[in-house]
Amino acid sequence: MKIFFGKEEKFAIMLLLIVILFSFVLLLVLDSAGKESFASPYSPSSEEGDLVTFGGPVDEIVFTKTGGHIIVKSGKTSIFIRNAASQDIIPDPGMMIHATGTVENYKGEMEIYVSDPADAIFINKTSQE
Repeated sequence: MKIFFGKEEKFAIMLLLIVILFSFVLLLVLDSAGKESFASPYSPSSEEGDLVTFGGPVDEIVFTKTGGHIIVKSGKTSIFIRNAASQDIIPDPGMMIHATGTVENYKGEMEIYVSDPADAIFINKTSQE
């Protein structure tokens, strides 16, 4: 049994292939840009749901009782890093943190929620100098 495509069907298939190719190229471009290029710097006026970046000194590290998460305190800013302990991320106070995450409200306090531990980079102050 042979399938014959008319002019309209051939045009529709060609258009569909072009859309698929365009979507794939757009996905590659946006993925290489990273989420940080779409984030704004964190400030106390950042709203819940905003994608933000934050950089500052690590003042305190709190390991959660379950789940292998850590909470990094930098000044008045809290950064919750999901599954950080399971990724062997063990920062020390005095290090610098650069994180990209979403602003969330946790128990009435705003915090930066980092869902991927790779989005939290810790740097020794001595290695910067």
